[in-house]
Amino acid sequence: MAIQGWTAVAYWVGAGIILVGMVGGAFLPERRHQRRVYWYSWLVGGTLLVVILSGGELRWTVAFALPLALLAVAIAYFKSPYIKIGGKIYAASLENRQPDPPREGEPAADPVPWPEDSYGHLTPATVWWTLAVFLTAVAVMVVDLGWTSRSVWAAGVTVLFFGSVGIADGRGRFPRFRRQYAPAVVAFLVSIPMFMAPTALYLLTYELGRLLPATSRTTAESASPSTELR
Repeated sequence: MAIQGWTAVAYWVGAGIILVGMVGGAFLPERRHQRRVYWYSWLVGGTLLVVILSGGELRWTVAFALPLALLAVAIAYFKSPYIKIGGKIYAASLENRQPDPPREGEPAADPVPWPEDSYGHLTPATVWWTLAVFLTAVAVMVVDLGWTSRSVWAAGVTVLFFGSVGIADGRGRFPRFRRQYAPAVVAFLVSIPMFMAPTALYLLTYELGRLLPATSRTTAESASPSTELR
């Protein structure tokens, strides 16, 4: 349907609600309030956008609602501590996984342990599943387009990135793939269209990294946030 007149106004109002909720909510003093504003803004603004874009048709409602919901969850997971289920926070960053500061008069919750094999503020699982998903997207591009300039560039960047991860794992004296075997298997399988270059380079640079001077491992004490969580 054409977006014009009052429809256009409603569309931009919905988008504005989401933007204000994402940006403005972060200035609230308490994390629990930030979380509520974030999700309510997506619920209200996203519903308005879906109603405008779908024109009331069920198939288009699903077609627009699902990507918006996935986008809201992805942003919350990678950029915030806003996904909280059953008292547990799910986030890519270990800093964002720390429990909410206690309310006045409540005891503080135990901090989430900081694994020694983390990639900075990211858990090994987060890094390796992200690598697996990204590599899958590049493999689909290679299969669909063949070896064009775009697919060669994307594959080359991916291969180099796997190589840098291998160097880091080897120098840190971590186990291969930091024991993330499930996403490693996925990465191996989807790298077949790229002649298994990403995983092959990872294994090669991992062994080379072990020949280099070892880097110190990140511990919970040294990697813990230096600023107080809000």
